[in-house]
Amino acid sequence: MKKKVMLFALLLLTVSAFSTGNKEEWVSVGGEISRATENSTIYGTDVKTTLNSFGSFFKSYDFAPNENTGIFSHNSFLLPTGGEIESMGTSLDYSYSDTDFKSLLGMMLGPAYKKNISNTSNVYLGLGPSVQMLTTTENSDCMMSLMFGLGVDVGVNICATDKFFMNLGVLVDHSFLCYTNLNGTGDWDADYSLTSIRPYVGAGLVL
Repeated sequence: MKKKVMLFALLLLTVSAFSTGNKEEWVSVGGEISRATENSTIYGTDVKTTLNSFGSFFKSYDFAPNENTGIFSHNSFLLPTGGEIESMGTSLDYSYSDTDFKSLLGMMLGPAYKKNISNTSNVYLGLGPSVQMLTTTENSDCMMSLMFGLGVDVGVNICATDKFFMNLGVLVDHSFLCYTNLNGTGDWDADYSLTSIRPYVGAGLVL
């Protein structure tokens, strides 16, 4: 487990170092929705949980001059609404409507690639490590879960001018590590899997 965490940290440091010196940057903001499916084992019982969220994103793609490869980062700021829990053939809906505070934050970064498909549009692809943090508080209870994994960002930019564009895309990531802290007591999940699909639409500038 510790080796996986150290490898994840090394990937983040490598990506940060690679980003130094990039000259061309795309930045964009917009709306995003998320559908996450989690599979875990609780006291020996398999449990499947879905989580729906919505919110906003901020992302950037950096490229060296006249190059199609670079670096990207995508940051999600989402509000979890609830979903469904399934176990042993029984399902139950749940909601976060009564919680005092809830948030789902996500970050993905890594190497990127772009390709022009016309004079006014291009496609892009980013691949790299991802982190998601789900936080909820209700009365005196506070829970925070950190999910670590790998993901991909793929989309298309439609350019209105040389500097302004609209973008449409989707992030898909798979988390294989989870650390959960409840009221100050935390532990790693030894058998964890979460797949998240996050379509988005936004607008941005070429800097």
